[in-house]
Amino acid sequence: MFTPLGLAFVAVAAIAALRRRYEVALFAAMIAPIGSALIVAGQGVLVFYLVCAGACLGLLLRSVEGGTAIPHNEPGRRALVFFAFWACFISIAGPVIFSGTLVIPPMSVNELGYRRPQPVALGLSNFVQAAYVVLVVGCVLYLGGARKRLSPDLLGFGLALVVGASFYRLLNIHFGLPWPDGFFDTTPGARLIDSDESGNLRFRGVYSEPAGLAIGSVAAITFFGMRLMAAGSSRRERIISCALIAMAFANIASSTSTTAVIAGVLVGGLVLCVGLARMLRGAKLSIPMALILLAGVAVLVIVGPTLAGRGWAEVSGRVGDLSTSTRLGGNLRALHVFVDTFGLGVGLGGTQAFAIWATLLAGVGLLGTAAFALAVVQLVRAALPDPEMRPVVWALVAILAGRMISGSSLTDPLVWLSIGLLANSSWRPRLETRHGETALQVKVPS
Repeated sequence: MFTPLGLAFVAVAAIAALRRRYEVALFAAMIAPIGSALIVAGQGVLVFYLVCAGACLGLLLRSVEGGTAIPHNEPGRRALVFFAFWACFISIAGPVIFSGTLVIPPMSVNELGYRRPQPVALGLSNFVQAAYVVLVVGCVLYLGGARKRLSPDLLGFGLALVVGASFYRLLNIHFGLPWPDGFFDTTPGARLIDSDESGNLRFRGVYSEPAGLAIGSVAAITFFGMRLMAAGSSRRERIISCALIAMAFANIASSTSTTAVIAGVLVGGLVLCVGLARMLRGAKLSIPMALILLAGVAVLVIVGPTLAGRGWAEVSGRVGDLSTSTRLGGNLRALHVFVDTFGLGVGLGGTQAFAIWATLLAGVGLLGTAAFALAVVQLVRAALPDPEMRPVVWALVAILAGRMISGSSLTDPLVWLSIGLLANSSWRPRLETRHGETALQVKVPS
């Protein structure tokens, strides 16, 4: 049965397909991170995966036409395809081969489930997660194989939707503005966290938990901050970027998530180091970027120790609480699973973890983790020479940094849509007829 959200996105996808702008529907789906489009036997199919299914169909039609096949030697392509095949294989075979391995049941709602692990068993979640991986990798191949160059503004569009919708919900809470209750939260069995273990209210926006909102907001601040520093951006673009950054900061402040503090420090420090390194090498920087880098150095020198002390107090104050204990315990159990399966993993959907690295190691093992990392590194390296893609690169860095701390979802739309844009920038196939044959050329960013 379709939900109202699902029916709305079926219409959006249909209109986008008719106008040959199906990628817009993919990025629009970011607005509903936990919104199910379809409910089947009590299980929800998220909006993003439904739209990804359309992208996979489009990819199939392209291959039938025979005009937009992507060369096997394109950056990250082989690693992505191997990752998809291996994830599917180990997700089905892993629970059978390592049937005695103790895991946290993937559908467990017990906060202390890591204290009572159970033997892994092949179940519906394994098949579902394998299907999800196929859909998101198919989405990347669809975006990467587009004949036209896709604008990085597509990611900005998706981030603006999720930041703006979350901020509007914040206004609903504080000022009573109308809000469609239940429209976005349509996934059966999803744990919606609106308070901590002490009963204190916390804000989650359109996500399922405050940490998810914090990670998405840090990625938005990173993306729009990079757009703000880019040379040639118009006054209108800068005003919009500043407004969205302000909304993202308000969302983070309301979420009271420690994840945002840690991820923000990591990404900010990395941006500062890379920017200063470029400056020392004599690279040309835009005036806004140079001013922001100098301001960052000044802040680091003047108030750095004070900020570090407050940040450490915030982080250490969370150590020992139920949420932190659950995440640490679950991730340690994931490491045990990795060791017990000789580095092969028990498959996605075989165990529950609380960070993306733990999900990868326990789910797809060393082979799958290496393939995923290799694909990301190759695509980032290939896209970096293109200045327009740097905000996408940094947004991907931000989302992965946040997911390394908190957030086990391997199929986060922001991750795969960012990778898809990088693939499009790196591959950008163009058909050309040579000697009566269809050849493929790839434009390399200068």
